[in-house]
Amino acid sequence: MTSLEKLSEICRSWGGRILHINKGLFKNFFSWRDAGPGRVLLDDYSDAPFTSYVGVNHKRKTIYIAKPDVNPGEIVHEMGHVFATNKAPEQTEEWVWFGWEFALARKTGCIKQWMRSCNLYQVGTEALNGSTKDIIDFGGLNVKDRRKVLLERLDLALHHKLITSDLEPLSVRIS
Repeated sequence: MTSLEKLSEICRSWGGRILHINKGLFKNFFSWRDAGPGRVLLDDYSDAPFTSYVGVNHKRKTIYIAKPDVNPGEIVHEMGHVFATNKAPEQTEEWVWFGWEFALARKTGCIKQWMRSCNLYQVGTEALNGSTKDIIDFGGLNVKDRRKVLLERLDLALHHKLITSDLEPLSVRIS
């Protein structure tokens, strides 16, 4: 089973789905209007600003993919918008569930792809030097500092009950 198939299976077990749609339909769903930071889309649809042809509908617990060569690491992140928070994508604090993403990528065998997809993820350096002033791209960190950030984010995910102590990712939206 591929990582994407595993992600799809987990998505279904949490009451959601991953849908593969064509690019034309995606463009219709995700016709967006500028509403400030990020993109707020029509009818609760949110596209991934750093990933082409991937988006979510938080209310419907659906991840949309309209490209054949999708990186499963990107889907892990989008699943976070659907299952690791009760808030709509434009209202989330993604840093809270970064550890959840790691746990899900680990469970589905796509750690390397996920790590590549996180290169531009911005992290505060409080886990590294106690400063909340500095922001750096995750991909710009050395291995030792990436580990520190991941451990801090795993603790945060555990605190928010997004993962178990065995690093099992949980959904906050099972209904």
